[in-house]
Amino acid sequence: MRAYRVAEVNGKVKPSRIVVADSMFDAVRQYARCRVVHIEGPLFASSRENPVRFACVNEGAHAGRHFIAYQIGREF
Repeated sequence: MRAYRVAEVNGKVKPSRIVVADSMFDAVRQYARCRVVHIEGPLFASSRENPVRFACVNEGAHAGRHFIAYQIGREF
């Protein structure tokens, strides 16, 4: 388990949240509550200066939402 900081970015960055999960995909899924796909960024070398970008692929109200995430802690 690792700690990740996740935030929604649609025009401007909304408040972020710390999520503990097995992978960055799981952390973003927990935060977004939708299916996500990796858009750009290094999955294993992420940082605050170089976050990973994800997009929600669900249809309906969640469609088109974008998120950034990066690892903030070591393995638990």
